[in-house]
Amino acid sequence: MAVRKMTRRGKMFLFIDLRYRRADGSKGRFRRDAKGQTMAAAREEEKRYLLNIAQHGEPYAPGEAEAGAVPRSGKTFRDVVEEYRATFMVTELKVSSRRGYAALLEGTLLPRFGELAIGKVDGAAAAQLDLELSERGLARATRNNVQVVIRSVLRFAVARKYLRAMPEGMSRLKAVGQSILEIPSDEEVERILAAASERHRVSFALMAYAGLRGRTRCGRYGGGMCGCGGMGRSWAGS
Repeated sequence: MAVRKMTRRGKMFLFIDLRYRRADGSKGRFRRDAKGQTMAAAREEEKRYLLNIAQHGEPYAPGEAEAGAVPRSGKTFRDVVEEYRATFMVTELKVSSRRGYAALLEGTLLPRFGELAIGKVDGAAAAQLDLELSERGLARATRNNVQVVIRSVLRFAVARKYLRAMPEGMSRLKAVGQSILEIPSDEEVERILAAASERHRVSFALMAYAGLRGRTRCGRYGGGMCGCGGMGRSWAGS
């Protein structure tokens, strides 16, 4: 079914998803939110796209795409991110998610894409970044997080009409294996506490004896970056 019901951030909407063959025989895919958010209106819109595909090999008739395209906004990726952070991140994301998104934007995405036109940040650009992050040895979960933030910014750009539709060919999220935690023995805990600085000893003791997560306790030192990183990761067996 080309018209589908989807849920985004808790809200249901109608989405048109068409796979087709272009006039030259190559495969194409057209995806966008339906302009009219009733099933009848979405079906009529779908029929128009299917008729154009049958006649012209594309969802838009010749000249129609240009006439219906979003005017070039001149927005860079940085411009869109600034607006995204001032609006969407404040109203739609939890505080913990905001911090994670902000870290990825500042540390990875803005240095890479900041000065590019928003329309240049497409599937190929995202895939190339993912390849480079993989070559640098970043974990699959971290690379997935980067792709999630890119997609969120691009969806925001579509909603604000800086892009006509989401770019094709966005990288798929990678399957992430389950982590196995190793619990230190009582003797190992005592050795850690004895070797820890006074600043960190209380946090280590709380994690060991109160069952609190490392990231929760380390938040006071900058969102899990105090250097201890949690009991399991800190213990090296010496």
